[in-house]
Amino acid sequence: MGFNWPGMTRAMLRSEQNNAAATNADHIEPADPEKARDDNEKLGEPGSHDVNSSEEELTKVDTAAPQGTQKVQAMTHVWSKRDLILAYIFIWLMEFILAFSSGALGTMTPYVTSQWELHSLTALTGVISQLIAGIWKLPYAKIMNVWGRPQALCIGVLCTTLGLVLMAACKNIETVCAAQVFFYVGYNSVDFSVTVFIADTSKLKNRGFFIGYAASPWLIATWVYGPAVTSIMGPNGVGIPWGFGILSVVSPVVCLPIVFMFFKNEWKAKKAGLIQPRPNRGNFAQTVFYYLKEFDAVGLLILATGLALFLLAFNIYSYQAEQWKSPLIICFLVFGFLLVIIFGVWEAKFAPITFVPWPLLKNRTVIFTYTMAASMYIGWYIWDSYLYSLLIVLFDQTITHATYINNVYTMGSCFICLVYGVALRYNGHLKWYSLFWGVPLMILGVGLMIKFRQPGQGVGYIVMCLVFIAFGGGVLVTSEQTTLMAVSKQEDFPALLACESMIISIGSAIGSTIAGAIWTGVFPARLLANLPADAMENFALIYGDLTVQASYPVGSPTRDAINLSYAQTQRYMLISAVCVYSITLISVALWQDVDIASSFLNALSPIANYSKSIIMSTDMKDFSSNDGYQLAYQDVGNPSLPPLILLHGFTGSSQVFKRNIPGLSQKYHVIAPDLRGHGASAKTPHGFHVSRLAMDLHNLLSHLKLTEKGSVKCIAGSLGCSILWCYAELFTADVFSHMIWVDQAPMQNYAFDGSWGLEQGNRGMNCEDSVKGLFKGLGEDPDTVHRGTIAACLSYRSHPLLSDKISDETFNADEAFFLGEAQKGDPVWYAQLMKDHTGLDWRNSIRECFGGRKENETRVLVVASSRSGCFPAKGVLAAVGFVNQKAEVGGKAEGVELQWGGHWCYWEDADKFNALAIEFLQRN
Repeated sequence: MGFNWPGMTRAMLRSEQNNAAATNADHIEPADPEKARDDNEKLGEPGSHDVNSSEEELTKVDTAAPQGTQKVQAMTHVWSKRDLILAYIFIWLMEFILAFSSGALGTMTPYVTSQWELHSLTALTGVISQLIAGIWKLPYAKIMNVWGRPQALCIGVLCTTLGLVLMAACKNIETVCAAQVFFYVGYNSVDFSVTVFIADTSKLKNRGFFIGYAASPWLIATWVYGPAVTSIMGPNGVGIPWGFGILSVVSPVVCLPIVFMFFKNEWKAKKAGLIQPRPNRGNFAQTVFYYLKEFDAVGLLILATGLALFLLAFNIYSYQAEQWKSPLIICFLVFGFLLVIIFGVWEAKFAPITFVPWPLLKNRTVIFTYTMAASMYIGWYIWDSYLYSLLIVLFDQTITHATYINNVYTMGSCFICLVYGVALRYNGHLKWYSLFWGVPLMILGVGLMIKFRQPGQGVGYIVMCLVFIAFGGGVLVTSEQTTLMAVSKQEDFPALLACESMIISIGSAIGSTIAGAIWTGVFPARLLANLPADAMENFALIYGDLTVQASYPVGSPTRDAINLSYAQTQRYMLISAVCVYSITLISVALWQDVDIASSFLNALSPIANYSKSIIMSTDMKDFSSNDGYQLAYQDVGNPSLPPLILLHGFTGSSQVFKRNIPGLSQKYHVIAPDLRGHGASAKTPHGFHVSRLAMDLHNLLSHLKLTEKGSVKCIAGSLGCSILWCYAELFTADVFSHMIWVDQAPMQNYAFDGSWGLEQGNRGMNCEDSVKGLFKGLGEDPDTVHRGTIAACLSYRSHPLLSDKISDETFNADEAFFLGEAQKGDPVWYAQLMKDHTGLDWRNSIRECFGGRKENETRVLVVASSRSGCFPAKGVLAAVGFVNQKAEVGGKAEGVELQWGGHWCYWEDADKFNALAIEFLQRN
């Protein structure tokens, strides 16, 4: 990167003209790195430069992200190891009390409604509460991103508590319905917060284990809430109202420690200067309008209404006299479906701030994860809906034993989630576990039940099948969530998981409807065909009442007829479920493969441009230079693809390519180092010479065993070009088949002989006096110098056009990002490096190393910009002539002058740059 003194001056003038950015409430100022570093180093968190801290050092706050996302990114810096351990302990306790409360609520609610002789409405109250709770996740996900994780968790805990209080005080069915709505809204919110917290605070390879860990309280709660409810409702028990009253006190008390820790670490992050003050949104009306837009209120209203109508139709059709032919149900289905379609159009075309990460929904892995989840839950509800009745009637089980058997899935899936989570740490191929373990076990278990859900079969075979299903289903549930986390950036976790929940709700409703249709269509017909003549007068009672079905003695003709009818009906359900699971199998097969055990997907380092987003095998690794320092590099993509090195410029880091890496890693195995003194690499007291950086590149290639001729491709920007030229002089460029040099002239200074001057050299750093000015500026006010560099490197600031249409949000976010990257290094060290860089003349080296050596076959693309604030395009493109000057046949270099970006053109329009780069790199 070329330092630009005029650019710095323009930045200072702009600051003065706008009453100084620091006093502007809407201006995003970077955090004080020294303050943050001091606080973090006390905690053993980011700030140190040992090998194990390189991952954390990359978790910088994305100032372009929503406020809530910025908060959690900042909080990640201040979580100590002790606090995280305590947090996960408190989370387990919170999940346990919520699991216990949920089980107790489900058990006691029928008795509550029965006291008003309204037991038949128990199911309807559950339908309404689950429907609202499912839809609630959509706005809740937005609350997490806009307001923050702690604030969202408080809402969840308050709703849960309010639901239990209402159950304790309820006097009518309306209050029961409201209580269940509040409880399940809160329960789902807290559970959702836990999942997102796991995503926020764990490495991808550990996430499967922690998802299983969060579900593990059910292993105990499943067996204890039943006896507890019996004790509450028994002759000497405290009674249902007091039972709910006790839970309404215990539940928030158990939740308070984790809520406190959330707010404590948010406060620590604010104290460290990592969280920016909330900008002034104006008067009340302006604030309301801002949040309506931020929450995508129009989109959420359309979607929530559409889903409510659509899903409610599946759950209340049986209460209508004409069932599916009812005008009400038809209207619900049609208008609900149309509103969901309208929501998609709104999000894609009109929404000012989208709720759904739309580009990610075009990703094949996201699409097929959703189809996998939908088909899995459709199949589940087809075969499971009447399992309890089957156990009572066909297998003559007591209520207690039927309940135990029904809980086999809960126990087995929670157990296997923990085992699977450990396995993922060592072999993280989610796709292969799911394709060859998860789905086959699910299909095997359901398929075998076609044989074993028959009269005369032992109930032990049913238990065996449920174990198979549990071991397969537990793997698939973990995989579906982990896969979505792998493909997305942090601010998108809640939205993607909420969309998954929405799709599961739809799938569950469809599955229940199919099961109900099979049951009502087949079971009565089979009863009519199988019942003996003397039982026909009781047909209606037998069909509609489980107690009546089970009342006939085992072995009697009527009981045998009922059992046979059950088996014949279940056969259709099971065959249907197996057919649906074929979609699950195909969906998993169409996932992209990612080994999360050998990769680290930095969930807190956002990908600002993911228009070509894919699942990436990403790792911030390190290697040792030959002088003993640890230098960091990003490792992204499939190692079997051709390697592509990305070299950043002055005061940057590999993060400046974060918009390019998703697209480039579809074609190449991307290796993006942080130069020494920059980013996450060691801050050495020496080594501020281009030759030292070239040696570091040589060490990296040796570390990666990339030594064969023509085996590597490279894109270098600014200072990175100088590093390549030095590398070629020291080691030859033979290892590189292709190089792209982005906006760097072969010489920064003006030549004394007049051969290189104003039309070729750097616009600011071109003489000894400019170097002295740089040393003075970086020594006294480095941030102002960095802002000047930023102004020179972005075309919309160095050469603005009316067509640029850059918002203040983009302006501030870009400046905050690049300033944050520059602040990772020592200003004086930077000055020493620029002094060396500016004093070098690579013209003859380029001529000899690339054009003069017959053995060299490296193809070169030189990228210049007519809007660069650092170099005239003529000086950059001169490198083409130097390469080709001695070429015997044709030329090895070509040049292009861009109009759409400046010195950092790859940042300003990543899609255009990637297309240009890939087209050149794929040439033979």
